Amino acid sequence: MKKHRGMVFVALYMSSMVYAMNNDVVKNETKIIDARKANIKGLSKVKLLKRLFKEAQPHLFKDLLTISLDLSHDEAVKTIKEQKFIGELNGKTLNINLSEDVVDTSGYNKANGHGKHLAEKIINQMRKEKKY
Repeated sequence: MKKHRGMVFVALYMSSMVYAMNNDVVKNETKIIDARKANIKGLSKVKLLKRLFKEAQPHLFKDLLTISLDLSHDEAVKTIKEQKFIGELNGKTLNINLSEDVVDTSGYNKANGHGKHLAEKIINQMRKEKKY
C-alpha cells in the first residue's frame, strides 16, 4: 500500500510541475504579445487598414448579414481621418491605432490572430510587396 501512495504522490507532483511549466509559458507568451510594436512608416495606412480588415475575423455577436466582407477605399480614408483608435469596424474587431508610425499590434492579434502575430505578418507582406 505504501508503494501505491508513493506513486500517486509522484504522479500528482509531476502533473503540478507540468501545470506550472505550462502556465509559465503562457505568461511569457502574453508578455511578448502585449509588447508588440510594429513600424508602419512608409506604408499606405489606407491599404494597411483594408488588408487588416480583410484578414480580421467577424465579430461573434453580430448578425452575419450585416458584416461587410470588404472595405471600400473611401470608407478606409474616412475611418483613418475620423478615428484615432479603430475598435470595431463593420462587424469586425480591429483594436488598432493607425494614427502614428509605430502601432501596437497586440489588440489586433488578440482579436484576430490568436497569438500568431497576424498584424506583423500583414505588415511584413506589405513591405515585401512595396520592394517589388
